Amino acid sequence: MRFDLENVKNCLRYKGKVFTVRSYCLENYNVSVEGIGKCRRIRGFEVKNKDQIKKFVKLSGFDTLNAWWKAIEGFCGDKRKWIYLVKKL
Repeated sequence: MRFDLENVKNCLRYKGKVFTVRSYCLENYNVSVEGIGKCRRIRGFEVKNKDQIKKFVKLSGFDTLNAWWKAIEGFCGDKRKWIYLVKKL
């Protein structure tokens, strides 16, 4: 699993977990994260609007919901979106 934004990767590195939103729907699985090691990817739910992810901001690597949503839109555009919890093993 790849993390292009250093703030998101650092959240995983230093807090041991991070919530991330992706434009694909995959099963729960153990994944390798470059620079971090083995992690567990756990799919949450399909995200339809930013209010649904408000409570996850503190573990997203972003300071505000609006900043996180802007990044999500930049990566996902108009595609469907799913939230995942990624935890270090």
